[in-house]
Amino acid sequence: MSVVSDGQNARPRHPQPEASQGGVREAALGDKDQAFQWLNTAYPEHDLMRLKTDNSLDPLRSDRRCADLLRRIGLPQLQ
Repeated sequence: MSVVSDGQNARPRHPQPEASQGGVREAALGDKDQAFQWLNTAYPEHDLMRLKTDNSLDPLRSDRRCADLLRRIGLPQLQ
């Protein structure tokens, strides 16, 4: 297992994790940009149903990128 470092935080690189799970992990670490990168990777894989239901993603829901992902996958926008 290798390590990914952004200069401040080092995180182990997991071999091909489920993309949406990567989004959950990064959201929990407080890295919204990385979380949305993972979630955008999950979009073509149709692996985003948790976007509206997983409490771990609550910090992302106020971000405009969340609304964009919901629109692209055809789910109703959050209120």
